[in-house]
Amino acid sequence: MLRRMASNRWGLTLPLPGVSLADTKDFVQLAEAEGYTDLWTGETGGPDGFTPLALCAAWTEKVRLGTGIVGVFQRGPALLAQEAAALAGGSGGRFVLGIGSSSDRIVEGWNGIPFERPLSKVRETLDFLDAALAGERTA
Repeated sequence: MLRRMASNRWGLTLPLPGVSLADTKDFVQLAEAEGYTDLWTGETGGPDGFTPLALCAAWTEKVRLGTGIVGVFQRGPALLAQEAAALAGGSGGRFVLGIGSSSDRIVEGWNGIPFERPLSKVRETLDFLDAALAGERTA
C-alpha cells in the first residue's frame, strides 16, 4: 500500500501482499533507491510489527522504519522498550515507535486478554516508555 505523507515523504506498508518476508528485500531496496523515505508495519494479520523492520534495517541505509501501530495489551511496557531500543540501535536511529490500544477483537478475541481501560493502558505505557527510553529507572 502506498501512503503519501507530509513533507514530501513516501511510505510503503509492510508486509507486501503476496510477498514473503524473505522476498521483501529486493522490493524495499528498490523502494529506497527510487526515493521512498519510510517503511511502516502494523499488527493485524501476518507477522508482528517488529520483525519486518528488523530485516529492513539490515537491508536499507536511509529509510525511516516505523511501527504504526503495535498494541500495548499484547506486550508489557518493558518488552516494548527493549524492542524499540534494539531496533533504534540496529537501524542507526532510524526507528519510530507507534503504539496504540489495538481493538477488542484482537486483544480479547485473538489473545484472550481483557480489553479494559484502553486509553489508560496506552497512557501508562507511554509514561513508562518515556522514562525507560530516556535511560531513567522505572518501576
